[in-house]
Amino acid sequence: DDGDELAPIGPEVAAIKNLADTLASQGKRLVVVELPVYEAGWDEAASPGALDTTHEAMLEVEAAGCAERLDLRSLVQDERYWSDPAHVNGDGTKAISTAVGEWLAAHPDAPVDC
Repeated sequence: DDGDELAPIGPEVAAIKNLADTLASQGKRLVVVELPVYEAGWDEAASPGALDTTHEAMLEVEAAGCAERLDLRSLVQDERYWSDPAHVNGDGTKAISTAVGEWLAAHPDAPVDC
């Protein structure tokens, strides 16, 4: 680690950026969806900074261009949407799917500046 906060996931971030560029060159789009994490069930001590690190990585991917980002991290924060702290249940899946569908309907076209 050279002090880069994204170093642990650097190869994955680079792969997503490459995928976005490749898809853009084919006239296709990439939408990165930041999925919810049940905040009340998240053990920050077990993985300090992990949520912030992955969010920062997705901001970096978006800033690099050719990838769009949909941030659903704060969605479904009621316990009734979760089967356990890491997995949404059927109602959670439905809420996430609805949010993705609504976002896609509101953003039907890929960015033109890629």
